[in-house]
Amino acid sequence: MTLLMSQFDAQLVAGLLKAARVRTGPAPQEPEAKEFDWKAPSRFTPDQLARLGDFATGLAGAVSAALGDLLRTKTVLELHGVTQHYASELQAWQSQASVYCVALADGQTRCGLVALARSCAAGWVDRSLGAKTGPQEAPRELTSVEIAILLDILGTLAGAFSQACQKAGGKKLPSVSGLLKAEEIEELIGREAAREYCKIALRASEGKGDPVLTFVLTCDALEGVAGSAATRASPTSTEAVRKAVMAHVEQVPITVRVRLGQAQVAMGELMRLEPGDVLLLDRSCDEPAEVLVGQRVVMSGFPASCEGQYALRIAARAGGAKR
Repeated sequence: MTLLMSQFDAQLVAGLLKAARVRTGPAPQEPEAKEFDWKAPSRFTPDQLARLGDFATGLAGAVSAALGDLLRTKTVLELHGVTQHYASELQAWQSQASVYCVALADGQTRCGLVALARSCAAGWVDRSLGAKTGPQEAPRELTSVEIAILLDILGTLAGAFSQACQKAGGKKLPSVSGLLKAEEIEELIGREAAREYCKIALRASEGKGDPVLTFVLTCDALEGVAGSAATRASPTSTEAVRKAVMAHVEQVPITVRVRLGQAQVAMGELMRLEPGDVLLLDRSCDEPAEVLVGQRVVMSGFPASCEGQYALRIAARAGGAKR
């Protein structure tokens, strides 16, 4: 009988487990933990990065339209990526990249650059002059006349970027005349190693390769585009912050204990105590009881009663300050 009951119980448990699996489905998988990238700043939140991604996608369209007019042929660029970098990392990028650059400025302050890959610079210059060239021509040294044409191209692209920034709620960021030398690029993005930058890279849609056009801006210059200027709270004074913190602290619940006194007795005496026995404390009747938070005495007072419950009339704070 016991064996039969055990088999029945086992079948019953198996049936219940099967039904539970049907109802609940497979156990949810734990999300995979991602290692935090300490080499990249986290200046922008995911929502802000999403807005920057939408802006960069629109920028690719605006730049493509401007290039179509300049190069007299349809040229389509697409977004390669929007990334955040510290200046120290960008220094390594600019030392490896083979690019022509012009600076972008916020008023009188240079805050970024537009970088065009040398691999396509000559081809773009030739196409702007009406020559029939492939999508990318082998890099070559440009003449002074070609450099002037290249500056016009970069100025137009910088203007398209500035207009896109303003349309997205950002600042006007015109270009600064003249190609940047290597030392000028180092000065522009190397003054503070921990300064935060955002890089928007575009590539040729038919190439699917490395970026051909890159916009590098300080994160400060892109705040309006990212939306942080509209969402960031207004500056708060130190006193207002202190009051807000104290208001929260005052709402934190804590447990206080009241100690009438204490006594030291032998274990045998403690075990022999019975109802009706009197345990003599180390405090006289006219001495106040102690109020403790954790193990610290914070106040003292005298026993009382209030609304049918034990109470304590506070006599003084710890240290003797009466209140």
